[in-house]
Amino acid sequence: MADIRASLVKMDPVVFSACGFILGIVSHLAYFIHGEHHMLAYQYFLASIMLPTAMATGLVFCGSNVIEAIKTVLEATTSYALGLFLSILIYRGLFHRLRSFPGPPLAKFTKLWHVWIASKNLRNFEEMDNLHAKYGTFVRIGKAYSSIGGPSLTRGTDNRPK
Repeated sequence: MADIRASLVKMDPVVFSACGFILGIVSHLAYFIHGEHHMLAYQYFLASIMLPTAMATGLVFCGSNVIEAIKTVLEATTSYALGLFLSILIYRGLFHRLRSFPGPPLAKFTKLWHVWIASKNLRNFEEMDNLHAKYGTFVRIGKAYSSIGGPSLTRGTDNRPK
């Protein structure tokens, strides 16, 4: 047990950071890529506080001083977040099933661009018409959202006589 503690304390911070980065990529590919996770935001927030605290406590328990433990955990946590977000961005930009749909470039990565545009004048229908005029019938408007629209689609739904 003492040997394990000593090896953890002596472990190079670069190794901790590399492990964090790789774990971020693996957690995206194995877990976050599947399903919707927005309903679990509170649990993820708690985990983001408790897990680093537990890691730092474990390092201190193994014989590291508090400052070095906090520094190592911050480096590993930052590396994890970097690996996770980089993996998400690469997936959404290059491999997502909606990647071939035309749309604003930021739509591949987030829906926040749409919130910003629509909130400027509170006339979202005009913004959507402009997007369809620019990109066509099918428009990617978010990381996992598309819009289908255009004049040809409204003819069958407006109840006017033909």
